[in-house]
Amino acid sequence: MQILLAIGCVLISLNAMTQVGLGETQDIESNDSLVVSEEAYLAKCETNEIVDRKTCTEESLLDYMMSELSFPDEATADGVHQFQLTAEFIIDTSGLVSEIKVLDENPKYGVKEIKTWLRSCPKWIPARNNGKAIKTKYTIPVYFNDQW
Repeated sequence: MQILLAIGCVLISLNAMTQVGLGETQDIESNDSLVVSEEAYLAKCETNEIVDRKTCTEESLLDYMMSELSFPDEATADGVHQFQLTAEFIIDTSGLVSEIKVLDENPKYGVKEIKTWLRSCPKWIPARNNGKAIKTKYTIPVYFNDQW
């Protein structure tokens, strides 16, 4: 069964994903908040326009999520039709997703699906600060609904 799942308010917002706020991210190595010169984006979205990269990344990630993330069979078997989890992950300096965590306490469903989806996510171009690739942390809400 193909299920649509939403991150955030149906559309993905990369700014909403950043750990510390609009236009900011966190350098994991130094644990400092900083304004980055370039946000992370999906490698397939490399263009000259930053706005185009952001829009392309949001749309591509949503498309990828809808095609690759499925509603958990266990939830269906238990009669659960919707729930939400919060995922945290790192985009490392090589553009790979790593250190995936589900932040909710004792989630019954969806952890495996979120981790599988994020591990198989297309490669990212890492955020940069002063031309240097930096490892950054992102947090996203993931809404599961078997009717979407």
